[in-house]
Amino acid sequence: MKRLFLNAINRNGKSFKNDKTNGKAFDFTQVTVAVPFEPSDDENYKSRGFGWDVENYDLDPLALGAFDGIKLGQEVDLVIEPQPKNARRTWVTGVNK
Repeated sequence: MKRLFLNAINRNGKSFKNDKTNGKAFDFTQVTVAVPFEPSDDENYKSRGFGWDVENYDLDPLALGAFDGIKLGQEVDLVIEPQPKNARRTWVTGVNK
């Protein structure tokens, strides 16, 4: 799946939004890419505009390093596979350069 690369980021820490006392631990890794905006016009949803839109994909934390050296806006071919713990969900496991 070819897209324009924006970033690949791991974020972790504690959120105190819902648990003001102890916080709730979080740890997620995502890749963000740009895709051409595609207008939609159907019965339940309409969107219009111009330019680019963003897509976020879950990223296997072990694949984060595969994005080192990729430049902003560079075309990338994402490798997307089922997640081992939940085959109904997918994530990016690498990039074909």
